[in-house]
Amino acid sequence: MKSFRLVAAALATTAFAAAPAQAANLIVNGGFEDPAINSFFQNFGPGSTGITGWTVDAFTPFGGSGGNVDIVNGIFTPGGPSPANDGVQFLDLVGFGMVGSIYQVINTVAGQSYTLNFAYSHNLFGNDPSASAVFGIYNGTFGSLLAPFQPFSHNTGTSTNLDWRNASFSFVASSGQTTIAFGNATGGDNAGVLIDSVSVAVPEPAAWALMIAGFGLVGGAVRRRRSTVRITFA
Repeated sequence: MKSFRLVAAALATTAFAAAPAQAANLIVNGGFEDPAINSFFQNFGPGSTGITGWTVDAFTPFGGSGGNVDIVNGIFTPGGPSPANDGVQFLDLVGFGMVGSIYQVINTVAGQSYTLNFAYSHNLFGNDPSASAVFGIYNGTFGSLLAPFQPFSHNTGTSTNLDWRNASFSFVASSGQTTIAFGNATGGDNAGVLIDSVSVAVPEPAAWALMIAGFGLVGGAVRRRRSTVRITFA
């Protein structure tokens, strides 16, 4: 079992908001549409590679084992359809119990900047008011962490409107491979964080130009008004 250390400090490079335009996605099956399921959900246990591109692990920030995850088909969810952020399926980081995680190793270029984007919600079908998870980015296959683990949580929506939110995180690869990992932290039995639309890409040059121009405008405003800058989580 791969083990993680939960580090609650958020970095200034994290922005839980809409991401800039992206190049080709390095993540395989980021929408969890493969395999296609024709029922409410399908469970995948520790070590499973049945979800194309991903490996299921038994991670929990608080110790334990036996982690498993579900692919959920939003068309068949109880009480009426619960649309995915993209496509028709999404991932529940908790299957049976309260432990679950998933990871994927991607090819990267050392020294190159990348942006991880994903959508998240939480499993409302058990009436749990909230759930939280963490994501981590590793050098190589579970080598050193490229940044402390980043926590995120969700507490809104209904069983038929999951109120998907978007997260974006920039990092610099340090080798030819990088591991992207998600693990559930809190939530009731069968009530974990939901994940969809996972992507990793090099930001388009045009997007970088817009970002740099924006930084210049912000810098000018700060110099004129010397106001306090705060990072917010959507």
